[in-house]
Amino acid sequence: MTDPGPIFDRLGLGQYLDRFIDEGFETWETILDITETDLDALGVKLGHRRVVSSQWASPWGILANTQVRDDLKSDNLSFTEIAKRVGEKWQMLSPEERLPFESKAASAKEEYLAELAQYKKTHQFREHAQYLADFKAKHSSEACACNHERYH
Repeated sequence: MTDPGPIFDRLGLGQYLDRFIDEGFETWETILDITETDLDALGVKLGHRRVVSSQWASPWGILANTQVRDDLKSDNLSFTEIAKRVGEKWQMLSPEERLPFESKAASAKEEYLAELAQYKKTHQFREHAQYLADFKAKHSSEACACNHERYH
């Protein structure tokens, strides 16, 4: 299981790490199962939610996590500006130049899905799934109570 700390730091989302861990998202693999509703309940800002969701294996994400991001890091740019420039570089690549990144992304996705299938057979997964169900139920009922109070 992958420690999410270095990933959160690399993404500029370190401020959320303790909150995620406190709520049971202790590995990157569990974070990959997170939903938009979970991110909202955890108080993750919309722009930051996109950062998390963009990290699922994608060719663009692999490009962003390789030489382009490292080249731009020395320019002291914000995460948003780095993402914009990486996107521009991605758009400029020919299909042949994109192929290694797409291949690497496909391999990473296959590996992730195989590991996820194994993880879903464990007692840890069942405990985490139950925790998530309880978490969602708790936050759903709190949201309903807030809406009820607001309109009455």
